[in-house]
Amino acid sequence: MAKRLRVLMVDDNPELLRVLQEGLSMYDVDVVTAEDASEAIDILIRDQAFDVLMSDVLMPKGLSGVQLVEMVSREHPQIAVVLTSGYPQAQLPTLPRGVRFLPKPYQFGGLMAALTEEASLVRG
Repeated sequence: MAKRLRVLMVDDNPELLRVLQEGLSMYDVDVVTAEDASEAIDILIRDQAFDVLMSDVLMPKGLSGVQLVEMVSREHPQIAVVLTSGYPQAQLPTLPRGVRFLPKPYQFGGLMAALTEEASLVRG
């Protein structure tokens, strides 16, 4: 039996987080949500058992998604990272090397593919 995918999803849009959490549960994905980088860090302090961290690039409070994934990649290399945004990649800050970028809007099939591919790369 395959291990259930566990994802920490960070976005400043609580409605989007709710929709993603509900939708991904249909794919048997365990999703924990955070509305900013600070909340995500608090979650990771208590629980590092995530396969993937997916974060919006631009968030209004505190650290950006880029800063968050750089920190997580350094301190928790066992967690794959995916960045997402509704802005074109050319309009965003430079993304860290090797980080998967998933443009919004995305469909659940494309999202699932990105999450499972990134998790499998980290798992080896």
